[in-house]
Amino acid sequence: MNEFKCRNYVICLALLDSLCTTRSHDHKVMLNKAVAEYYKSNLTKANDFRLALNDISSKVNSDEVYDVTQSLLLYNLAILHYHSRQYQAAYSVMEKVIPVIVDLCKTMCPALPACTTIAGSFFPYEPTYFVCDLHVTALQPDKALAFLSQIENDGASSDARPISSDRDEGLKEDTWNSRTGALSQDKRDSWKFVIYQYRTRCYLMLKLIKLAKSSLKVLLSSTGMTVGIMFLKSQFELVRGNCQKAARVLNSAPDLLTSQTGGTPLLVMYYNDMAVIHLHMRKPNLALHYLREAVERNSAYENEIRRIFGKESDASDLSRGILPEWPLQSLSGSQYCTLVYNLGITLLHCGHFQRAFDCLLESVQLYGTNPRLWLRLAECCAMVHRQSNEEDRQLSKKMEVIERSVGSGVHRKLVIGCGLGKDHINSTVESGAMPMATMEFAQLCLDNALSCLDSPNKISYDVTAPINSTSSKQDGDVRMPQSSSIFVQAPPGNPLPAEEVANLRCSILALKSYVSLYHHDYLVALAYAEELLRQPRVSGAHKYLAHMYKAEALVALDRIGDAIQNLNPDNITDIGVTPSAESSPSPVERSDKNSERGNSEPPEDKRAAYPWSPKDLTQAKGIMTYNLAAAYAIRGDYEKASLYLSKSKTLAGMPLPAHMYYLKIYLELMQGHRKNVQNFIKDNFGHMAVNRLV
Repeated sequence: MNEFKCRNYVICLALLDSLCTTRSHDHKVMLNKAVAEYYKSNLTKANDFRLALNDISSKVNSDEVYDVTQSLLLYNLAILHYHSRQYQAAYSVMEKVIPVIVDLCKTMCPALPACTTIAGSFFPYEPTYFVCDLHVTALQPDKALAFLSQIENDGASSDARPISSDRDEGLKEDTWNSRTGALSQDKRDSWKFVIYQYRTRCYLMLKLIKLAKSSLKVLLSSTGMTVGIMFLKSQFELVRGNCQKAARVLNSAPDLLTSQTGGTPLLVMYYNDMAVIHLHMRKPNLALHYLREAVERNSAYENEIRRIFGKESDASDLSRGILPEWPLQSLSGSQYCTLVYNLGITLLHCGHFQRAFDCLLESVQLYGTNPRLWLRLAECCAMVHRQSNEEDRQLSKKMEVIERSVGSGVHRKLVIGCGLGKDHINSTVESGAMPMATMEFAQLCLDNALSCLDSPNKISYDVTAPINSTSSKQDGDVRMPQSSSIFVQAPPGNPLPAEEVANLRCSILALKSYVSLYHHDYLVALAYAEELLRQPRVSGAHKYLAHMYKAEALVALDRIGDAIQNLNPDNITDIGVTPSAESSPSPVERSDKNSERGNSEPPEDKRAAYPWSPKDLTQAKGIMTYNLAAAYAIRGDYEKASLYLSKSKTLAGMPLPAHMYYLKIYLELMQGHRKNVQNFIKDNFGHMAVNRLV
């Protein structure tokens, strides 16, 4: 151990080889040898070290985590998985050690001279830090808070010394007081500081604003504005909806960003966070600029690692389980996968749908359990197929109504266009299994999104117990609100609470109905539209789409009467993207929001992040009224169809969609009003018309 601490790894390995000759079946010696060989390679042979740990684990027959060798073996393996960005694998391994983590802290100190770890330091409570960080990184904030409460209640910060006085020669005097056997005050303050940092991160992930504010105040009063606290405060302001203040916080201390101690470059995190903030501010193009800066900084970081260590591996290989021969602390330094995901979302909002599809498709390799990612992929496919309903209002679409004229004089005839439906005819059948931006692949993406929502991998979070039961009131003693929520994992983002899960399900059902209509699966489209209307939390926009899709499916199924009943414009009172349940919060939520939001802060923006059409309630009623006129026209009631068409023209706004010109000409011809048709063409298509008939 002395040779290992002095970094004489060659001599250390020679001594371990001599021990292997006499203790060839000692798993502790085998583990020490694997760790020493890994340190000898400057922590670059991660693949070899992982194979060695798996080999030792297969030879250890005991499943008892109280065994020192078994516990430390699992601990080393979890650390390796963590730095390899395989967080779920690390969490699965560490779950076996978490029930006895406090005992492991006490056991590791006397065991360290005989069995080392790759964690780097010998501070006795480092496993608790690792478990907290693993919970947060694996997007398990509820379990992280429960674990923090457990280690505080179990006396992890008490004066009880975990080891005997005759075996503390490996620990520094400034860590433990040799006379009282207690943790020194400096280490106690450092321990509490880290605990509050993890608490703040968990509260922000769960969007518990009041608790996050109290914990953040404690951090600011104890240490001031550091790099970590600066990022936490910026995220806190972003969660509150104060995007401009979040950007000011990040720009308040540019000197802090130049200091780098290892891991992810701070400038990469800065540009990424600025991109997220500007995306929330409805400025996707500016967010795209910041993301490109982040990608360039991240690429420069990877190139620097390759230059120093002469390796050609790419950090993106981590998503496929291939570990580049980089130092351990550099494996998780690259943020390539997260940046690609954010880049895909930003490109989608900027209108670059094919490029967004390519980026998001690459992110599926690592974030395949995220239902929101699958929905965004399906949205890319739908937007590539048809970007906006405003296309029907363009002059080029209007000019297609009168295709051409034939003949001359009294024999001159006008040829009406084929209609806008010709643009939506699927002449070729694509395979949904091919990852292409097609409507067939969109159907597969939506099925995966629903599967992720309905998967059993959900978090049931009961927040009825106090979290800071051992702290004083001046340290921010607060209690969690008495409620219970269900969270769904959505990496790399925070877990989705029950409200967001309900909104996400409505979006998936609406898009599935739209895609089914495209594929002429009218019964399926009708079923999804009806299921969307049955959702307990449905926004006005989703309800409007559900009625429109349901009516279209009913018309295609020759159920005109049911479609007419469904197309009642008076039933549409809201097309907002926020569910009605959110517009009237509970008294507790209302008091929390009033206490947290100052007079100078802007209200939370509830607008849609993308400019959809119809843009207001009047236009939405006009489009529904037009569909009602079309339904009456199909049934043969041309007088009512003409009446509702006239109403829709006054509500839909100018310029009118090309559909209305087609329907107007059709209705007048079916009623025998030939002169009205000629006058209508003269007024709207003068270049193709003959002189007006009077």
